[in-house]
Amino acid sequence: QNVVSMGRNARNTNKLKTRQPLREILVITKNPSDQKTIEKYSDIILTELNIKKVSFTNDEAKWVSFSAKPNAKVLGPRLGQKMKVISQKIRELTPELVERLEQEGSLEMEEEKIFLSDVILDRQPKMEGVIQTLGGITLWIDTKLDIELIQEGRARELVNRIQRLRKDLHFEVVDKIKVAFETSPELKQAFEDHRAYVVSEILATEFEAKEQDSWTSEQDIDGIVLKLHIQKA
Repeated sequence: QNVVSMGRNARNTNKLKTRQPLREILVITKNPSDQKTIEKYSDIILTELNIKKVSFTNDEAKWVSFSAKPNAKVLGPRLGQKMKVISQKIRELTPELVERLEQEGSLEMEEEKIFLSDVILDRQPKMEGVIQTLGGITLWIDTKLDIELIQEGRARELVNRIQRLRKDLHFEVVDKIKVAFETSPELKQAFEDHRAYVVSEILATEFEAKEQDSWTSEQDIDGIVLKLHIQKA
């Protein structure tokens, strides 16, 4: 549940549409028990987050760049005049020392003990993607989109649009339909590449690109005009 929640939050924060498939999610944890539990439910995680593959590693430093900045509200009252010097030392901490601080809970600095609560930790991905951290688990999500993923996302978006139209037209859930559409060659190719999925999801007996005297709806997918004509089969 935490991994799914983190993944959704990462998508929302970085404006990654839910219906856009992504290539990979990497679960970073040093706790073998956590990895075993997450592996057990990896199929559910992939389905919920619309991601193709889940991988695991315990080498966070390879994927994540660590840095820290002082928590002024906490340190200020305690350190007084030493605040400026120690704040600079905190900002200069190497990634290795930041990781050590997180693991051990404290570091000695200018004859002062600096605790984890005295700093604000920041994690940034070393490779293209986004990360999210909760407790002892960090997720790295591959955000690179190739044409294959983009086209699949468009097909999924089409299904969502047609399902909404079915509802607006007061069709029953089990009603089979005929769909005609008109759009760009690029969008048409996306629909054809994923035809079996689209037809199955929308219960279509016909799904064809052809002209109509009138259209049920005019939609927009990724800035591309899509005209739809829907009727019961």
